Amino acid sequence: MHRSTVVLCALLAAAAIAGCADGTEEATSNTSTEVTATVTTDPAPVTASDSTPDTTPDATSDTVADTTVVPTTADPAVDDARSVVAFADPASIAEWSNVDDTVMGGVSSSTTSWEAGRMVFAGELSLDNNGGFTSVRGPLDPSVGAAIAGAVALSVDAEGDGRTYVVQLRTVDESLYISAFTSVDGVAQRYELPLAGFEPVTRFLEPSPGTPPLDASTVVQIAIYLLDKQEGGFRLAVGGISATGISATG
Repeated sequence: MHRSTVVLCALLAAAAIAGCADGTEEATSNTSTEVTATVTTDPAPVTASDSTPDTTPDATSDTVADTTVVPTTADPAVDDARSVVAFADPASIAEWSNVDDTVMGGVSSSTTSWEAGRMVFAGELSLDNNGGFTSVRGPLDPSVGAAIAGAVALSVDAEGDGRTYVVQLRTVDESLYISAFTSVDGVAQRYELPLAGFEPVTRFLEPSPGTPPLDASTVVQIAIYLLDKQEGGFRLAVGGISATGISATG
């Protein structure tokens, strides 16, 4: 059994425990131009709006797609890459919002801030009150699908803390697809998530075998979840997300 499959199974089990609330949902998605992640700590963090999204309902639990994640050293974008999300300035995170398990009675918390060209998703994960998830979600934006169309994978440039994060894609018809990567503590890396490896899920992030495979051109939102059932603080600094492996006609 692949290591990634083991991680998926573990997170599926976690989802079954955490996702007992009925309602609550996700919202908003985003896009922008790419930026190269830097590790300098400059200006004081600028906090993004953390109000609960008011469009489209979403998840309370989760599952992780069975996909191969290939971490590589973060480098300038190559010729076949296209920027999907970038964080060039504080305004770039203005429409990203945090949704945590408090919507179903939990007590986890998260914030989103901007630091030196990166969006920093950080907070505290708690399993109290049947909780266990936290997330940051971009605004709904059809140009996300246009940027991803024709690509082979999504590349996430990030510096993490050794924990496993889930990337969720929402399509125009409200279908959801997820894949995961395990970050390297304190190291800025590029994580390649093959688009073919994104698995369809329900709004509770449980497997949805009847859903067609992902059509990347229809994606309208990107979100990042933490739901690894490990209580405590977390921090993921994302320098950008790009579409890679784009064909000459893509």
